[in-house]
Amino acid sequence: MARFESESVRIVRRNAPLLAVAGACVAILASMWAAGEFMGGTTSLLAGIATLAWLWIRNPWPIELHVAVEASPRGLSIDGAFLVGRDEILNAFLQPDPGGPLLKLASIGGRHLELRVDSEADGRALLDALELSGRRALAVFAARSARGRHGARRGEGQQTIAVSSMVILGVLLARMNVGLAIAFAGPLLFFGFQRLVSGKVLVGADGFLLDWFGRRRFVPYRDVTEILLSVRAVHVVLASGEELQLLVPMRHYADSGERDALHLALSDRKAVVDAARDGRDARVDASAEEAVGRGERSVRAWLESVRTVNELGSATYRVASLPTSALWRIVEDPGAEPSARVGAAVALRSTLDEAGRERVRVAAEGSTSPWVRVALDPVFAEGSDDDLTRALEEVDGELSERGERDERASA
Repeated sequence: MARFESESVRIVRRNAPLLAVAGACVAILASMWAAGEFMGGTTSLLAGIATLAWLWIRNPWPIELHVAVEASPRGLSIDGAFLVGRDEILNAFLQPDPGGPLLKLASIGGRHLELRVDSEADGRALLDALELSGRRALAVFAARSARGRHGARRGEGQQTIAVSSMVILGVLLARMNVGLAIAFAGPLLFFGFQRLVSGKVLVGADGFLLDWFGRRRFVPYRDVTEILLSVRAVHVVLASGEELQLLVPMRHYADSGERDALHLALSDRKAVVDAARDGRDARVDASAEEAVGRGERSVRAWLESVRTVNELGSATYRVASLPTSALWRIVEDPGAEPSARVGAAVALRSTLDEAGRERVRVAAEGSTSPWVRVALDPVFAEGSDDDLTRALEEVDGELSERGERDERASA
């Protein structure tokens, strides 16, 4: 069992003394505003609240303390005290930083943890010890996608127009005696709204999922030819020639931490998939995946076909030659075509015991494919064949028109 132990890791915390001073200043301003003791009290109070919020969110002068870290598949311990279990961690990724790479973790309950490690190798070793190196963990980023070479410039122009509009609106409202505070609050509300509507990029072991208000598109690494980095975005070039630009919200160009973390997460996971598939017989892989993949069939016809694999005397000509070991290889291969992974899991489903169901769950845990993640739903372990068919038909119905249907048949 892999373990990681180090005493050179630093835990990054908010600057409590600075926050206390800022909070005291806001309290004083609030009391003066309530007493009406000086003009411009509303503006000053809101400016103080905005400053306090900025210090809390941005943490520009953090406090870093050296701690002894122990990591294992059980979880993470700091200075000998068990802090968080591996199964409680929802999000984990490395973020490049001039002061040393930051390992960011988010767990159940909204708890966030930042650890500064000596090198990216140490960060990856810690993630490996926690079994969070990509196969079982998701990295979630606030971002949105744009297509074509000018997508980032359009997005930046829209931001400029929106910010200018909010400022002008604030000035107009101020002239109507609503108060200059609106001019301060407008841009702040815009950036908060931008962060809210920017959508998410979920980076998994098999690909990444673009999710914007429920509209989803899954992009498998097998379809990605290049992952590039620019000042404005992370560029993902697909084998089809399409280029996606993943725009991470940045307050200014120097604020590139999340953009760099997204680039690193995508590059690391694609490298793992590419390395796993190197050296294999591509023709054998394609034949096996085609046997249990959906292809052009309806969901119901596809599932009815693959369910017969392990039923003696009823296997179809397409899947009769696939042994159990080959089915498991497809289920656990993040580089396999997504519907083939589901088809192989369904073929094994009737013979799975508790250990087998856990094995399927672990294989699906690091996936961002809507198809594969159905294996995490209780319907896979406990539902009837009809229940599972309906669940997968719902996934099929939710696929966007922007190419996500290619996910089930792309080679």
